[in-house]
Amino acid sequence: GTKQPKPFQLECLISLLASRHVVVRAATGAGKTLAMILPLLLSPDKIAITVTPLKLLQKDHVNEFVQYGIPSIAINHDTPHDKTLWNVHESHTQ
Repeated sequence: GTKQPKPFQLECLISLLASRHVVVRAATGAGKTLAMILPLLLSPDKIAITVTPLKLLQKDHVNEFVQYGIPSIAINHDTPHDKTLWNVHESHTQ
């Protein structure tokens, strides 16, 4: 991999740190995940919503975000049936 951020990653980072909405569309392996993670590492009070077309990509994003200490969940068709997610919610409301 490269040691320097790509121009679109830097543009994304600057825009997100300036609280602007960003849509990134790039090929697989282009570095979109880094573009999503960097602003959250620099501004942990921010919230990011990422949209991916496949559950496997959602799972990969969640795992990568968590690896960097960024809380993350995947929301998809399976979410209403995810007992782990709902058990955490119920334990906080009791």
